[in-house]
Order: sequence, then C-alpha cells, then structure tokens
Amino acid sequence: MNKKRRREIIGAISIAEKIQKEFEDVQEAVNKDQVDQFMSELNKLLKIVSDILSEEEYSFNNMPDGLQESDNGIVSQEAQENLGEAVSSLYEVITLLNNGSVNDDTIDAIIDAIIYMEDSV
Repeated sequence: MNKKRRREIIGAISIAEKIQKEFEDVQEAVNKDQVDQFMSELNKLLKIVSDILSEEEYSFNNMPDGLQESDNGIVSQEAQENLGEAVSSLYEVITLLNNGSVNDDTIDAIIDAIIYMEDSV
C-alpha cells in the first residue's frame, strides 16, 4: 500500500463518515430526493474504494514473487481483503437504501465499511 492510496483511503473514510452522519440525522423514512442524493454519494464512494482496490490488486500482481511473500506483500493482501469487505459493505448500504429507509442496519453497514477502510490503511 503506497502513500497515494493511503491518502485516497483516508479521503474515502471522510466521505463515508459524512454519509454516516447524514444517515444518523435522518433515522427514518427518507424522501426520493434524499435517497437520490445518498445514492449519488454512495456510488461515488463505491467507485473510489473500488478503484483503490483495483490499483492495490494491480500493484500486488506486478510484484515479483519474492516481494509478494514479504511483509509488504502481506500488507497488500490484507489491504485488498479489507477493501473488498468495504466494497461489500457499501453494496449492502446501497441495497438497504433502495428499500427506502435509513435505519440501524443501514448505519451499521456504513460503519462496517469505514472500519474495513481504516483497517486497510
């Protein structure tokens, strides 16, 4: 995991925390405009995290075998796993939001995504 990707993840965490706060402020059925806004924000966040994951996978796959088995390779693999889990959690948030409400499950899923991103740094 290089410095650029770490900075991008930290930026993504900030976006996710903002969305979490917005979810906590709503805590009830949301109107169509709010859903559309949340979906837009979540899709942007999902793209950022997916792109970081793709870059990390590409970087790892282009490491010599010896480096893949080194501490740096292990850190990269762990980051990939965590970012993959963050992507899954974001998909879960989007699915829950499609049901038209923001509840504890939706907030928990975004918190999970944040935790996975933090663990990848």
